[in-house]
Amino acid sequence: MLSAWSAGVAAGTALVTTPGFTDTERWCCNVEVLWEDPDNTNDRGMRWAEVYFPPDRQITEGENDVMVDLSGEIYGAVTAITAFTAGTES
Repeated sequence: MLSAWSAGVAAGTALVTTPGFTDTERWCCNVEVLWEDPDNTNDRGMRWAEVYFPPDRQITEGENDVMVDLSGEIYGAVTAITAFTAGTES
């Protein structure tokens, strides 16, 4: 999957689609990461839609750092991006 992405898959192309999340007692969020090209001409990233983070995953704050455990379950599409998504989705 990542080899196809790095070989020039167009932004917005779904690399993987998974079954939808159906538990009405839990919430999912979308996760995006973007790696910037030094001259900002070829930024690339990934978007994971509908990610569920179990309650035991936490953000831990130290005196000089923040530790984030991003182990989650993906229920939506995984897509390549070239910029962050604007706004929020519901």
